[in-house]
Amino acid sequence: MRSSRIALSVLVAALVSIVGCGGPKMASVEGTVTCNGQPVKGVIVVFNPVPSDGETAVTRPSMGVTDDAGHYVLSTEREGDGAAVGKHKVSISPAAQTDDTTEPEDVLPGTLPKDYVVEVKPGDNTIDLELTPSKR
Repeated sequence: MRSSRIALSVLVAALVSIVGCGGPKMASVEGTVTCNGQPVKGVIVVFNPVPSDGETAVTRPSMGVTDDAGHYVLSTEREGDGAAVGKHKVSISPAAQTDDTTEPEDVLPGTLPKDYVVEVKPGDNTIDLELTPSKR
């Protein structure tokens, strides 16, 4: 009888820990990066999760690279899995410079505000990003 209670307690504890480790809710995120209305190609878009009040653990960042039309699709470790539902700080950087003569502003014609935060909602999200042109 006593061993049955212990076994039941261990089983309940195991089930609770398995259910609690389901990971964050993910949502699909895509969009277009533009500057002065023109698509920006070849840049990395990163969504870094912002912890909610009282939350200490956050999920991994999601990222995508813009194509020739400035379109990106976010992923974490699985292609196209999106981003965790919640608030994210967004950053954009050049994907890669082709040679030493390419200036960063030639690849990245503008910037986002320093603390640019967006919210990923459950379901499908289209989050377009308009860069502020760099001063030359």
